Amino acid sequence: MPNGRTHRPAGALSGAAVAAYRAQHQKTAHMILETIGGAMGGWVGGQLPDHLEPADCWNHRKFCHSWAAFFAGASFSRAVVVGWERYCREQAVSAANKRLANASLSGGMSFFLLMLETAWRIAAGILAGLIAGYASHLILDATTPSSLPVFG
Repeated sequence: MPNGRTHRPAGALSGAAVAAYRAQHQKTAHMILETIGGAMGGWVGGQLPDHLEPADCWNHRKFCHSWAAFFAGASFSRAVVVGWERYCREQAVSAANKRLANASLSGGMSFFLLMLETAWRIAAGILAGLIAGYASHLILDATTPSSLPVFG
């Protein structure tokens, strides 16, 4: 029976894979950072259904553990993830451009802008990873004897 020791790593792996796929046209370094973000989001997403609906009995499946939640998440991801990634990537480019265009920046400010760019690149993968991790949790739970209800 899947539990947190299964859901978290499975979510991280799923999140990393989805984020890497979505970042495949980015530069290699950027893709790696987005993949790290995907793994982080997947780690959280992999345990999120059990935080929303704690296991208080063997059959704790309500809406957050349902096929309806799975398909709602899939619809949500198509509608929102692209915009999120675009916004994060634009912010990363903005920080990089500020850093590279201003040779007069102090070392501290240049380092800050580099860290800001890195954080935005990681953030670009987090939402896709979160959704993939959540989906991996539901898929794993669907393989148990309790399976998943349609609506909860």
